[in-house]
Amino acid sequence: MDKIEQLGTGCVYLQLLDLVHPEAKVPLNKLVWSPKSEAEILHNLKLVNIWMDKLNMGKVLEVEGSANVGLEAS
Repeated sequence: MDKIEQLGTGCVYLQLLDLVHPEAKVPLNKLVWSPKSEAEILHNLKLVNIWMDKLNMGKVLEVEGSANVGLEAS
């Protein structure tokens, strides 16, 4: 990762959740690793929100605004 904007794809967030909570079995295989569209980024960010909720983290990512940032970084 060489730009902070690359966090906008959601991949790093889900990897961190998997690293910190290995017992949760976060499904990294469902991520779109090189998203080319806003829809693919939204898919990733929704996965992050689902798993943050399942892990009772109480925080939710703003999905709509973040998707544009992820596309700009690609």
